[in-house]
Formats: sequence, C-alpha cells, structure tokens
Amino acid sequence: MKMLVPQSDRKAQVGATSELKAAAWLVEQGYETFRNVCSHGPVDFVAIKDGELLKLDVKTARMIHRGSEDRRGSAFRLKPKQEAMGVKALLVWDDGSFEIRDAEEWERAHPYWPPLEAAERA
Repeated sequence: MKMLVPQSDRKAQVGATSELKAAAWLVEQGYETFRNVCSHGPVDFVAIKDGELLKLDVKTARMIHRGSEDRRGSAFRLKPKQEAMGVKALLVWDDGSFEIRDAEEWERAHPYWPPLEAAERA
C-alpha cells in the first residue's frame, strides 16, 4: 500500500536531502562547513576555505524541459535581507551537480531563460 505524503512534507524532505548533499559537497571541496542549527534563518551554511567566508542558502534546482531543449532554469530568489548580508545560493541540481551563485550572477548568466509560469510547472 502506497502512503500519500502531503506536499509540504515532500518539499521538506527534498529540501533536507539537498542540504545533506550540499554539506557533503562542501566538505569534498575542502570547505570547513558549519550548519545553522535553527530550522529558520537567512543562512543554511557558513563555509570557510582559504580565508574566504561564504554564507549559503541551499536551493534545490532542476532542469527545465521545453520541447527538444533542456536547460538549467532554476528561478531562485534570495530575500532582500539575504542579499544585504551577502548570502549566496548553493544550487543542488537534480543531475547531481552543484553551483554557488548570487542572484545577480544568475541573472547575467541566464538572461535568455525566463522563470516558468505556474501553468508550465505541472
């Protein structure tokens, strides 16, 4: 018998999995990694490597399939407080890759790919 999991629980499970993958990746990349012990807050991880300090918010990202094209199309948003603090997004892609970006870098790198409309997400 298949159990139906509420959407909010699935989203939390996916987010928690992405955070664990992100932590492992940061350690593999040589970062000293510190996780926020609260369930809420502007930063998921603080990572330090070679004197550089990163404040990171983990975002689960997926490829967008439109017709014959597949592109990285995560439309992540950092909150104004996060942007003011210098927080960057650590994107955990569904293909197993990782990417650290701030919102401006993402917009410059992907100007051709608008966010999906709600109807296209189904």
